This record gives sequence, C-alpha cells and structure tokens, in this order.
Amino acid sequence: MSTTPRAAALDLGTLRGEALEKAMRAHGLHLSADDFERLRALVERSPTAAELALVDSMWSEHCSYKSTRPLLRRLPTDGPHVVLGPGADAGIVRLPRFEADGGWSFQGNPHCIAVAHESHNHPSQLLPFEGASTGIGGIVRDVYCMGADVVGVLDALRFGDPDGQQAELARQIARGVVDGVAHYGNALGVPNLGGEVEFDAAFDDNCLVNVVALGTLDEDDCIPSRAPDHAGRDGYVMILVGKPTDDSGLGGAAFASGVLDTDEDTQERGAVQLPDPFFKRVLTEANRCVIAYLRGRQHAFAMKDLGAAGLGGASSEMTGELGLELDLDAVPTDRPDRAAAVILVAETQERYVWAVPESEAEAICRIYEHDFELGAMVRGAGARVVGRFTPDGRYRAHHHGALQVDLATTWITHPQEAAWPRRARAKPVERAAAHAALDARDLRNDLLTLLATPSAASRRAVFGHYDSDVQGHTCLRPGDGYAGVVLPWREESTAVAVGVAGPVRVRRGHAWRAGAHAVCEAVRNVVAVGAMPWALTDCLNFGSPENPECMHDIEESVRGLADAARALGVHGHPDVALPFVSGNVSLYNESRAGRAIPPTPIVACFGIAADAARLRGTTLREADNVLLHFGALEPALGQSLYAQAVELDAVFEHDALPTLDLDAERKRVACVLDAFAAGVVQACHDVGDGGILLAALEMCFGRDGSRDLGVSLQLPDGCGLAHAFAESPGYVCEVRPEHVERFESIATNHDVHVRRLGTVLAAPELHVAWGTRRAELPLPPLSEVWSAGLQRVLYEEVLA
Repeated sequence: MSTTPRAAALDLGTLRGEALEKAMRAHGLHLSADDFERLRALVERSPTAAELALVDSMWSEHCSYKSTRPLLRRLPTDGPHVVLGPGADAGIVRLPRFEADGGWSFQGNPHCIAVAHESHNHPSQLLPFEGASTGIGGIVRDVYCMGADVVGVLDALRFGDPDGQQAELARQIARGVVDGVAHYGNALGVPNLGGEVEFDAAFDDNCLVNVVALGTLDEDDCIPSRAPDHAGRDGYVMILVGKPTDDSGLGGAAFASGVLDTDEDTQERGAVQLPDPFFKRVLTEANRCVIAYLRGRQHAFAMKDLGAAGLGGASSEMTGELGLELDLDAVPTDRPDRAAAVILVAETQERYVWAVPESEAEAICRIYEHDFELGAMVRGAGARVVGRFTPDGRYRAHHHGALQVDLATTWITHPQEAAWPRRARAKPVERAAAHAALDARDLRNDLLTLLATPSAASRRAVFGHYDSDVQGHTCLRPGDGYAGVVLPWREESTAVAVGVAGPVRVRRGHAWRAGAHAVCEAVRNVVAVGAMPWALTDCLNFGSPENPECMHDIEESVRGLADAARALGVHGHPDVALPFVSGNVSLYNESRAGRAIPPTPIVACFGIAADAARLRGTTLREADNVLLHFGALEPALGQSLYAQAVELDAVFEHDALPTLDLDAERKRVACVLDAFAAGVVQACHDVGDGGILLAALEMCFGRDGSRDLGVSLQLPDGCGLAHAFAESPGYVCEVRPEHVERFESIATNHDVHVRRLGTVLAAPELHVAWGTRRAELPLPPLSEVWSAGLQRVLYEEVLA
C-alpha cells in the first residue's frame, strides 16, 4: 500500500444522472453517469480528476470498443499464416513459400507483412489538414512499433456533396484532407499506394478519413507491445521518448467517441493533434538503433506508440495485467504547470514508450539524447525513465508528491461491455423500373454527365498530390489499377498488393450487404491486378450505437464481413477463411441534428504474388485484343452511380440492387487468379460503379487519361443500357486472340460463364451496340470531362 498522499477527488457533490453528466462536461469529460458510478463503485471512493480523465478516454468507444467487442469476435481472425491477429497495434501475417512449379505452402517463409487500419473522422471534419496528417502519423507509428519498415499507406475518404447544400464546406474539407495526407506521407518518405475517394450528401456532416499502412518484417523481428511477463519482478522500467507533452489532442479519444459538435463556439478543436513528420523521420531512425542495441544485448523488451489516450493509454495497455508505478514529474512537458490529467491523456504526437531492463535505461536514453540529439530538433524532446513495472497489478501515477491514480490495471483496459438494444429497419420497397426507356436516351450526354461527377471522374487530382515512388518499391501506382503494388524485397520477385473498398450509396436496411460488399470489392481490387488475397483489415464507420436501428446495422454489417471472408477464403484452401488481422471502429459519426452516415464498413485487402512481372493494371495494351466479361448482367440500377448522376430519382431509390452471390464471387476470384498464373491476362478491371461501360472507358483512359486505344462493345442479346450501367459484380479482362480459348477453358474449370464483350480498337473511339441500336463516340471529349471532374472540386472555388 502506497503511503503517498492521495490527490483530492474531483468534487461533483451528490450529483446524479443528467446533472452529473453536465458537470463532467464542464470539466472536459465525456463519461456517462453510469460509467462514473461504476468507477466510483470499483474504487470505493470518489475518483480523482486524473483517474476520471484516464478512464474517460480508456472507456470511450474509440479505445475500448465496448459496444462492438462481442460482435468483432464473430469475424474470422486466425489461419495458418496469421502470426498476430487483432489486439496489437498492427496485425502480422506470414507470406507463403512459393515453389518453382508454381505451388505454395503456408509455412517456411520468414517474410511477413504488418498491416493496420485506423480512422480519423471527427478530427478531420473539424481541422481537415491536421486531422488527416495525424491520421497518417498514427497509422504509420502503429506499424513501426511492431518492428516493421513501412512501405506504403493508403487512404479511403468520404466527403459531402461538392455541389450540394453544404458545397463550400465539403470542398474545403476535401482539399484540407488531401493536403494533410500528402504533407505527412511525402515528408516522412512513405509512398502512398492509392485508396479511394467518394462524394455523397450522406457525408455532409461527417467526413470519413480511413487510413491503412503496410509494413514488412521477418517473423523473428516482431516486437511485442506488451511488457514481458517477468517485467514486474526483474527490474524493468518504462522509458518515454519523443516530443515533450503539451495539451494538443487533449481528450481526443473521448472526443472521437461522441456526436460531433460542429458549432464554431463549442467545438473541441483542441482535441485534434498536431503533426510533425520531419521529427518523426529522425525518431524512427533512433528507434531502429535502440532496437538493434537491445537485440544485440539479447533482452526481452516491448515498444508501443502513443496514440489515443496518450501516455495513460499506451502505458496501461503495455502493462497488461502487471502493475506500474508512473512518475508524472519525470515526463518532459512544454510547461511546468501541466496538470496530471493533461500529462496522462494529452495526445501529443511523435512519442513512444518502451519496457526495458533498468540496467539498459541510461544507454537507451543516451541514443536519443546524445546520438540523435532530439532536443536540438524540438525543445524538451528526448528520452526519460517515467515508470517502473511491478507485479501487483496496480496502476499508480504520482505527481507533485501526491498519488493521482490508483487503479487495477485491468479496470482501465477492460471496461464493461455495452449491451445496446437492436431494432431491425424496415426493408426498403423495391419495384422494377421501366428499363426499356433507357435505350432511347442519348448515350453521349449520359456518359458526359456520368464522367463529370466527382464519384466517377479521374482520381488523379487526388493521387497527383502524393509521392508514390519514394523508397523505390512501387510496381503499380495509384491509377494504374485499383490496388497498389510494392516489391518490398529487392532480391526477390514476391509482390504485395493492397486495395481498399467500402459502400457509398447504401440503402437503409441493407447493412449485411454493406459489409459483404466491402469485402468482395476490396478482394476484387487485389485480384484484378493478379494478386492472391491473403488478409483483411476493416474499419466500421457508423452512427450512434445507442440508436437501436444503428446498432442493428452494425451487427448486420459485421455478419456480412464475416460471411464474405469465409465464403471467399484463401485461394486453393476453401477451408481457410480470409482473416481480419487488424481493424478499427468509429462510431457516433452523426450530427447534433441526428443525421447519421449510412452503414460504411471499409475493408482493406492485402494480396501476394509470386512474380511481380505477371501483374497487370487496368490500361489496355494492344489493338485487336479481345475483351472478356464474366459476372452477372442484370438490369438493376438501384443505388447506382449512373441513376444518381443522370437524376433518374425513381430508379435510384426503388429499382432492384444487383445480386451479391458469394459463391459466384469465389469462383470468379479463382478464375482470374488462374488466368493470371497462366499468363493470359493483358489487363483487368473489376466491375463496380458505372458498370461495364465505365470499366471499359477507364481501361481506355488509363492512369493519365490517354486516348490511344478504344473499344468496341457488343452487348449480349436481350441486354440494353440498363445492363451496361448496372453494377453487377464481375470483371472485364483484355486477352490476346490466341489466348481466348485458354481463358475460356480456365473459366469452365471454375464453373464461370465468360462472354466475349468486344475488342480493342486502334483508334480512340467507343463503339457500343445494343439491340438494334449503335453508338460511335470519340474518346477525347469523354476523357477531357473525366480528367477534369475532380479538378474542379479540389482546385476551383464554388461558383456563386
């Protein structure tokens, strides 16, 4: 029992319920009255301000997942290639061992990839540049601290309607986020491998900024994020390294776990962290030296970055079931009068904690402060011993001679799960639209309208900001395909691909479909470049779990994620599900007016390929090649980008949705991968937004909007423009004439029906024939509109 005087409790008197919560808000706390009473019962006294600040952050949805943890257990998370699944800062999967004959096995390869997925939605809505920058900074730290070298980042972005009621705000946020992502990633020297960006009025009040990072390491080099079990009895200390603690990001975890306040007078801009990528580069190199030093001394150690809940979050999670005596007076701060609560939970960027033997502490601090002179870059930066591990399971923090925190460590890191009620939404009414009338529409005008929309236009206005070639690993850059590809080990031909996807236009009541769709599309993005899906990460972006319909949506979306991951499996091993090895949950994405975003689970798929030379992008390669299509052709335009763009409102709202057949998806994946293995694919594009027509046009345009080749398409008998614009899942592949029969044979082996959709033209033209009608359009005007569609959002002011 500590004899240190205990700090005074935060005086909230005898307040209860709403009055208690209002009083806590006045102290910057978001804790519910129920959670306050639960904490008071645990400690059997009134908690201190520092204890409340720590629990406020650690029991928040952002840190604890208390509303979704039971649901997340339903996802497949293991497999013979999973080294480390959810629970750590990043997941780690082993790469397969490839044989000379093209076979492979799960075992025998020391190479691994570390993957992580995060959100920075609330901060990016308030301060777009800083929010997006620190989102990249945080996800990169998550991978670095596993012992990996970061070889790529991606971003999945959702913005409001740039032509809608909040057009100016939507554009400002989009510009700020893109600039923030570019600023941090480019300065840090990490390539951006792509991602996706979508615009819709459903995100007017809450933008989404999801970020993904990919790193490489050997399995033996994995660094744990939890202190060794013997740390409590063998004299281990905690070292804090990096910038001095200030009040930036104060309460950020709790802020991200509540409904966003967009009122200029009351919004919590101070909860947004401040980025510093140049300091991060130096700190990363110093970390590598410390890792090498500790390995050379053959010590067990742990490392963790400081993100949500700052020092309090990282130190308590690192401690696990051990105890920790934390000396807040030893923590470098920007001002000497910082309160204990600020030192504990402020989310100052560019910091890490270590669990190391006390005998090595001086040498480690010297590396940071003498060899790398961190204090010369940022005043007060460096390394300090701030705590000592104990075996008693108590987390204690001391400041100015008083005991500020005295809690069981597990109380901090394992709050009670929330059990919110569920209520299913009413299924939307679907009624068949008059599709025959579409065949008489002006195809040229419809295509120009579609291609001009921000959701269909070229993404070059976004990825043109990013450095995708730094480090020299990149094989396929953003725009070459819908997945980025890196060649991490220069002495080997093994490539790693990564793509992200998630629904945009989601009907209320179709949450299962949102989850399954996100997995299937992310997988298709990776398969379309020729890589075998290997692992998944996810981020669940939803409104308030306290809303019974929203909570039902969350549950149904998770079920969709799990069903799709199990149905698709690992190629050649249908009994092995695609594992989710890391992820994130972002709730309360709604406005004070009660407008919540639609169910938006976003999934990243990581794929591998034995030979990078066999991978392909989407750009057409040679005239007279054949275009093959496989996938359903249904006249289903409900929630389609085409119906939205040309303002077919009744069709958009009520027409049927394309069928999502998971068994058919699995067969098509196997077909494409075997076709790539046989070397018969010249280019491949998955079918999604805009249907087969937009897929074919993007294959003509390529990365930069070039117009050297065109396509001639013949829709099958009985098919019209509704079939061509419908977003039925599938693929369009370019194949040389002499390889068509080989491709068709592979498809037959997988019970996949292939149709010959058309040919590649030597001239930049689009020819489309359907029924008795035919259109021949020059590509340059279409390409110009497509290339400029997003430029106006990011570079032009809103017209009065």
